[in-house]
Amino acid sequence: MKKLIGILVGMFSVSAVAVEGYKDIYLNKAEDIIVHGIFCGADINQLNRFKPSVVYTNTAEIEKGTYYFRSPYGDYSFTFNSTQNDLVMVRGLSQGGASSIEDMKQEFCIVKYDERLPSGVKQYVNQKVIKENAPDKTKVLEQYELVSGKPAVGKGKY
Repeated sequence: MKKLIGILVGMFSVSAVAVEGYKDIYLNKAEDIIVHGIFCGADINQLNRFKPSVVYTNTAEIEKGTYYFRSPYGDYSFTFNSTQNDLVMVRGLSQGGASSIEDMKQEFCIVKYDERLPSGVKQYVNQKVIKENAPDKTKVLEQYELVSGKPAVGKGKY
């Protein structure tokens, strides 16, 4: 575990303005949908405090930008920015209409699978592809949405 932390910490640094320069990213439900399983927490040195999360995209990788969601608890967004380590991104969480960088809760997220990750981390860092023509596409997507919120398909549209 300490070896992994050294690999992750040694490969990137992040400043307080890591979420600047983002674009709005919306899901196109007519295309393949990739559900990215990621693992996030506030302190890269305490992986035992990280929690699993998901992000929906139409791309093989999570892009630098802002993804919007609606859940029973309200609307929120995740703004992702890259780091020097392609396994890790910074995520800024905004809720309740907050839009400034200062109001974002920032965390580190392991967003890519790597064999060097501990097995306890690897189980969460994965991808599930929901094919555009899959007969159960809507049902599978709805199951994910129940847990993690409904992704925006356009500005204010979920």
